[in-house]
Amino acid sequence: MSAHAQMHTLDLLGGPHAPGCENRSLRFSRFTDPSLKEDSRRAFLDVAITQKLPESVCRDRLADYDAFLDTVPGVNRIYAENKARLLLNMSGGVMENAGCSLDRRTGLPLIPGSAVKGVARHAALDTLKNEIREARPVYLAKIALTFGWVSGDWTETSDFVWAAADARSDAMAIIAEAIGSVPKDFAGAIAFFSAMPRTPMHHDLELDIVTSHHKNYYGEKIEVAFDNEQPNPVVFPAVAAGHVFGFAIAPSPGGAAVGDLITELLVCAKKWLVRGIETYGMGAKTAAGYGWFDAGKAEAIRLEKERQRLQSAFDVWRATFNIDDVPPDQLADAIQKAESCLRSFAPLQDQTITDAINRNRNRLPQKNALDKLREIWDAAPNLKSIINGDIKAFERATDEKKAAIIMLLREPSGRGAEVWQQVKTGQKGDTAKAVDALRIYCKNTLNLGKMPA
Repeated sequence: MSAHAQMHTLDLLGGPHAPGCENRSLRFSRFTDPSLKEDSRRAFLDVAITQKLPESVCRDRLADYDAFLDTVPGVNRIYAENKARLLLNMSGGVMENAGCSLDRRTGLPLIPGSAVKGVARHAALDTLKNEIREARPVYLAKIALTFGWVSGDWTETSDFVWAAADARSDAMAIIAEAIGSVPKDFAGAIAFFSAMPRTPMHHDLELDIVTSHHKNYYGEKIEVAFDNEQPNPVVFPAVAAGHVFGFAIAPSPGGAAVGDLITELLVCAKKWLVRGIETYGMGAKTAAGYGWFDAGKAEAIRLEKERQRLQSAFDVWRATFNIDDVPPDQLADAIQKAESCLRSFAPLQDQTITDAINRNRNRLPQKNALDKLREIWDAAPNLKSIINGDIKAFERATDEKKAAIIMLLREPSGRGAEVWQQVKTGQKGDTAKAVDALRIYCKNTLNLGKMPA
């Protein structure tokens, strides 16, 4: 019977193995029996890994976490698929060698931020030790500022010294210059967040097995391991291959201490993290092929996220869109804003919105000939185009347009006044004939008297 829950709790959950517990994470952490062996152990784990909350609950949890990360200032996202089984928290479970890192709310696989930071730090130090030959103190300083340190990290037995003993003193001098001193403890300028899957998988956990062929030897019951012991297979849960995890890094509160250097440290941290999960692997048994990732899908996932974000915003706008009730005097602005929104959501389209815009154009107050011509002249690139296009062709224009031309030319300011000032005297050829014609039309047809002097 489980030693991790009180009897009345187990009674409420249906008995010794808590069949009424719907949370897989809770079942692993509280309602296990460490004494279970062989078939009993497998039976318990079979139930635990197949037990899942409704997919809608899991999707909402992942969407909330993803939205939270997007709000973190300066966040950098990395997406990577685990190409092999992933073994997480193998030493932290209540059943020996059966730990599994799960989200407490949903039981979904979760890679703790401490593990993410650890694999990136290992990649950085191993790169420094085996590949960096120049500017080693600068490289070590960037590692220290990115991940932080405690006093022991600068001693002779630290991994800083293991990676670059020759660079330690100069690296500390570089750090002192960058942040003013080398404090005893420094939390690091970059924060590493826990990683969760992009979407829940139907088959997310599965049973794996390790077989000890020398149970008595490892149990110190015999002094020599002979090949005469009965093999002892032990099952444990593993994260199935095929999850696309979303990793995230961002400036930490301590990042302010490094000033403008934070941008460069973010680039380095991202590079080290990608190298860590692709080259060194994550979790336990990486030497046996477990825990390896492929970060090649990052750009495709970023574009898909952007498309989903655009679609979501478009759906919200479309659900509230209505210009049929806009008063006529406000309709022009409403149509202009609607067309601007449609362009911003491209390539997304909705024919009902386009139809509504076109339908409401008929409700727009109609401009008279004078206002239309004023807009055309105001948009003209120069006076010459107006003279060649409308003044010289005056006699061929409709009566409505002739009246509009004369009214514009008679205005005291604006494009019409500028055109009249240029053509009223000293013109020859077609322009002179047109000026004479419009003077006569103004006086005899419109009865407006003479054109302005």
